[in-house]
Amino acid sequence: MKDTLFIYPRDEVYLPNGYHFSHNVAVKLYDDLVWILKDEKTQKKFNTKIHFEKDGDVPSEEDEDIVEWLIEKGYKKEVDEIISKNLVLGIISDVCHFIHQALDSSKNIKLTVAFTLIRKPFLENLLILEQLLTEEQVFLEKFESDSKKFDPGKINDIKKKQLIENSLKQISNNYLLSSDLINDLRWDKKNPNSIYANANLGTHLVTTRNPSYKTERQNLNLIFSGEEEWSEQLDYFYYFVPVLLYYFTEVVDSYVLRKKIITKRKLTERKFLRLIGQLMLHDQFNEKSIKGKSALNKISKVLKVKCKNCNRINQLFKSDLFNLVSEDYILCKFCLLDLYRETESLNELMTNFLKKMTTANNA
Repeated sequence: MKDTLFIYPRDEVYLPNGYHFSHNVAVKLYDDLVWILKDEKTQKKFNTKIHFEKDGDVPSEEDEDIVEWLIEKGYKKEVDEIISKNLVLGIISDVCHFIHQALDSSKNIKLTVAFTLIRKPFLENLLILEQLLTEEQVFLEKFESDSKKFDPGKINDIKKKQLIENSLKQISNNYLLSSDLINDLRWDKKNPNSIYANANLGTHLVTTRNPSYKTERQNLNLIFSGEEEWSEQLDYFYYFVPVLLYYFTEVVDSYVLRKKIITKRKLTERKFLRLIGQLMLHDQFNEKSIKGKSALNKISKVLKVKCKNCNRINQLFKSDLFNLVSEDYILCKFCLLDLYRETESLNELMTNFLKKMTTANNA
């Protein structure tokens, strides 16, 4: 069945061509989240096994609250693990519903709907995930008490920035991610281009409290937008949504890696594709790219991979990386083997790419 979100070369859609690549990068990031929910092996690892010390020490059908029973019997650690994992699954599922509809709306230029839908994933759900990644036990203690203590809306600006900084420390090889950028895109109330501002414009017909995005006289927010306004709104949307989805998936992957739900090998594979997508997005707005001097240009020029089928060395180009992000393949230039599907070639490619990224990042 054809993906309804992904834009294929001959698809007739309302979204202008210039945004198709950014849109598809966002869709790929969304797919990364969906994979967590749908992959059977991954789902099984979200289960928590409890080894009861005594044969007869098991809950009966009459025990109404299994959680309370487990805590009373000394299985608090296991209960926390169950609650934490289920929170993460629930949040990912909730976010996927919102992001799917937001991307579908933006694809069809329903921008008021798109801006409204991205508020909850990035301004609320992500806050919970950041806490589960960086201060899990503290959050779980709050979660087991009064809802006022774990309400995302009660977190102050200083704490929000701190959560981002601490999350980035947990993310391995966090290239292209800046705590200032992520914080400003989400929470800067003075920036009319932030999610905070745009989500408010999408949600409310009239905004008067903040002069940065105050409703103009004889106007209603986003209601009377024309082509010029749509173009500006699409610029904002397709700049910050791929960046924040990238950060979101990295937070999720850091959590599931720590819980041994995914392997380091799988993390590297997922991160590899995400990094290429982000670099290609940056290249679109980089004047150095035209002259062949951007970071991606430099990296691709030294990326070589040996095909294990024909034993020939492939020099990779930006077009190969573009195909990898857009179509999930890199063909050997000599025998047409899909190098991305061939394990040894893929391992070599990912290792070389991450090495070059590290070198470029430290330069």
